[in-house]
Amino acid sequence: MEHVLSALLVEPDSLYRDALKKVLERENVTVLETTSLGGALDILARSSVELIITEIVLGGSSGSTVIETLLEASPDSLIIVLTVYTELIPEDVTEHLDSVMFMKKPVGLKQIIQAVSSQLHERVRADEDKMSNENPA
Repeated sequence: MEHVLSALLVEPDSLYRDALKKVLERENVTVLETTSLGGALDILARSSVELIITEIVLGGSSGSTVIETLLEASPDSLIIVLTVYTELIPEDVTEHLDSVMFMKKPVGLKQIIQAVSSQLHERVRADEDKMSNENPA
């Protein structure tokens, strides 16, 4: 049986969230969803996900606060940040580049799927490399 990817979608815009959820589900992704950082933390306390897709402005939180909070709650997840607020992207993101990707809205749903696929392939490749280094033949 093919592994089903699990994702958390954190997006206040219901139209955008619903459209993205439909596209992800067509790609065999199990989608949990919320509109806020607090909601995301509640879900992450109960569920493990491989991918988090989020807006960078969530209620009273934005920028590095959102990213650092999500990374702390789910350190093994890949995070894709979708935003029109590029000025809120933290300048010190280089320490998170292996697990965080930024995309400027408006971004097409097909581009998001390609980014998800690319990021997950890189993660699988890195995990395989790590395992082969830990268990040399």
